Amino acid sequence: MTTSELLELDYREPVNVVKIEKALRKIEPFKDIPLSENIPMLKMEVAIAKLEKKTGLRVNYIMPLPVEKNHLYTARIMDGNSMLEVKKIYGVSLYELFSKLCIYFYTKYMKMK
Repeated sequence: MTTSELLELDYREPVNVVKIEKALRKIEPFKDIPLSENIPMLKMEVAIAKLEKKTGLRVNYIMPLPVEKNHLYTARIMDGNSMLEVKKIYGVSLYELFSKLCIYFYTKYMKMK
């Protein structure tokens, strides 16, 4: 499954939760965390901050979007040098959003290596 396909998955579907969680466990700081446990948000935040420095990309903002009865969260990623928008990532929870941010930044970092 490609990164783009992972980022488009709906976290409300249990099968998609498993796919996203398995992808997260391939990232170095999360490899030792069992699938039965959620990754702490602080650990994901630290990983994103480190990957931002390594890739030159930045999370410009995170904000909720009111959609029907639920909230939808969005994160805007920008190039740190040109300040141009690179990508928007969406999630139905902050946990999903941070999970997808980690996957996106890690993929970008691995492509740069």
